[in-house]
Amino acid sequence: MTLLLGGAAFGVSSPHIQAVCTVLSNCSPEIRFQAVYDQAIADLNSSKALISKAKTLAELEKAQGQMKEAMAQLRTISSEVKIAASAKQQLITSQAEVDKMSSRISQEKKAEQALKQANTIAEKVKKTKTKGSTPCSS
Repeated sequence: MTLLLGGAAFGVSSPHIQAVCTVLSNCSPEIRFQAVYDQAIADLNSSKALISKAKTLAELEKAQGQMKEAMAQLRTISSEVKIAASAKQQLITSQAEVDKMSSRISQEKKAEQALKQANTIAEKVKKTKTKGSTPCSS
């Protein structure tokens, strides 16, 4: 009888014990959304690390994409759970970072385009000088 009551109590509380509910796929919304939040925060931190180490435009764009994916995870968190306010604040902060990064990416693209144009002009000038400096035969 004690075993039966213990099992019933365990079964009722299992949605609130992460190790158990994960196995049973019956986690409470608090635990499910906490897991989503934790993963999103880890992904945001990872993307921030990539941004700080980025050396190319492609790396910046990849980091921005990862940040946007993490933000999408945060948007799935129900407003009914305790971490909703934290998730909302993190979204606001992250959106500001994405906007800043978009501006940086835009500047980098313009700089890249200007460099390509300068190289094209330099090649044309080099070819023109090379043609004009050929020795004349008499």
